[in-house]
Amino acid sequence: MKLILSSENFSNIPYIFSATNIRVYSIEEAIWHIFNYLKESLEIFDDDSFLNWLRDKLGLYEEAKILEGDSDDGNEKKLIDFLRKFSYLNEYEIEEVKKKFSEFSNLGEYEKNKEKGDKLYRAGKYQKAVYAYSNALKFDINKESVIKNNIGLCCMQCGDYENAASFFEQAYSIDKNPIILLNYVECCIFLNYIDRAEYLLGLYDGNDSFSMLYLKGLIALKKREYKKSIETLKLAIDIKKDASAILKISDIFIKQRQFENAVKFLEECKISSPVIFKRLSEIYCAQRNYSSAIATIQKGLIYFRNNAELWTALAKCCRLNLNFNMAEGAVCKALSINSESEAANLELARIKKSQGKSEKYHQSLNKCLEIIKNKYLYDIESDEK
Repeated sequence: MKLILSSENFSNIPYIFSATNIRVYSIEEAIWHIFNYLKESLEIFDDDSFLNWLRDKLGLYEEAKILEGDSDDGNEKKLIDFLRKFSYLNEYEIEEVKKKFSEFSNLGEYEKNKEKGDKLYRAGKYQKAVYAYSNALKFDINKESVIKNNIGLCCMQCGDYENAASFFEQAYSIDKNPIILLNYVECCIFLNYIDRAEYLLGLYDGNDSFSMLYLKGLIALKKREYKKSIETLKLAIDIKKDASAILKISDIFIKQRQFENAVKFLEECKISSPVIFKRLSEIYCAQRNYSSAIATIQKGLIYFRNNAELWTALAKCCRLNLNFNMAEGAVCKALSINSESEAANLELARIKKSQGKSEKYHQSLNKCLEIIKNKYLYDIESDEK
């Protein structure tokens, strides 16, 4: 065994475990994650990204070879051999990993991949979730409606409404599940298939009154029946104070340039959510009332201190108010929370441009373009699997 200290094998670029969204910067942190989140860590066998991180960022070439192993080696043996190369876990803990691995291996292949897909979906890793769901379907064709519904949700989150509608239609043709029907209706609304959406919603016989009213409100909005839309969405909010419904009503007021009504409505809802604070700040910025925008975001940060989007919004408000030092401090905080945020990196570039710092502006812009490029390449690789 050899002990590799974090100080010798520390990378400024982390490996991000998709299912937990936890960043690890050293081998000790990676092993800690494997021990505490074994099921969520088995993605290290799915592709070469973890192996490349070990080699390129930590310089652990020999150790990475263990995880590759021969094709006949099982993943459990590879993982145990890998863990034993380090003195982070004792033998009792190694046995605990074996036990957990054995328990997980006893689950059906469908359940494993379905559970993995669900966790990836909740983590916002929609391309990887689709891959996991597709694998799950290979092991239980009887779950086709469930899997196709979930793949449809992933497509919706990526803005691919045409494919989403196709998956929902297939799922609903197999199983007349009211939940699938509501997802299908919402997708049709996004596609502006309003007649189709109204027809499908007429078939709904479930007991989710909130969702039914919410979708009726969206249909009225698409038909530009603004008063009816607001009234219907308010009925939905009476059932459940949902941020999406609240934002839709604010959208209608903004569309009609009734900014004061939008602000009044958002404040009267008294719901504490990052998106509500962000929307209020956007309205104030549109009116060039930057001091109120800044105060609103600062209030939101009292409740959501580690929200990168709010810090980025604060940076934007401060930049527009020509307070560049405060703007830079806010965006740096956002990047410390999520260094790969496109919005935060782009905001940093805008701040540098406003300060006349051309070189740093281009550096920040290049960083933003690199993030977008890597995301694009990742999506291409996922599609090719």
